[in-house]
Amino acid sequence: MRGISVPVVLLHLIFALSSRPVQADAVQTSGDILQYVVPALALGMTGYERDLAGAGQLVTSAFVTESLVWTLKLTIDAKRPSGGGRGFPSGHSATAAFGAAFVHRRYGIVPALPLYAGTAFVAWSRVDAGAHRAIDVIAGVAIGVGMSMVIAKPFGRDVNVVPMSVNDGFGAQLVVIY
Repeated sequence: MRGISVPVVLLHLIFALSSRPVQADAVQTSGDILQYVVPALALGMTGYERDLAGAGQLVTSAFVTESLVWTLKLTIDAKRPSGGGRGFPSGHSATAAFGAAFVHRRYGIVPALPLYAGTAFVAWSRVDAGAHRAIDVIAGVAIGVGMSMVIAKPFGRDVNVVPMSVNDGFGAQLVVIY
């Protein structure tokens, strides 16, 4: 899985960098790069955890997210603040968001926090560059997060809520199996 995903991410990164003008704004260029760094770090976590099933879920999330984003971009063809079309939703924001949300869903919120911060920076950089409106990046983040939350499954945990009787009443016990 890693042999396929890493070259795809690198090709996207090379394309994004080669299509940027030399005097590009540093914030915009950082956002262009960070959109791929976030899912690459998510992929790295699957390798660190020796989680082949997770790598498959990440690739599936990437495919579904990007397919939905491009279907909407081509169908809606919204104008960008800076001119041009295909402004809705933000693909940069969706790409970063699916990586952050994957880590959140699969490995927990703590390792995902820096990735969510990276996603927020990517989204802000797109608005700052005039490439998108706020609604475009919000929609991109929602798509990325939504797809990973649906596709990814928690790693190494089985969480169950068990009903139980407590002092002549009823309650519930949360059972987490690692």
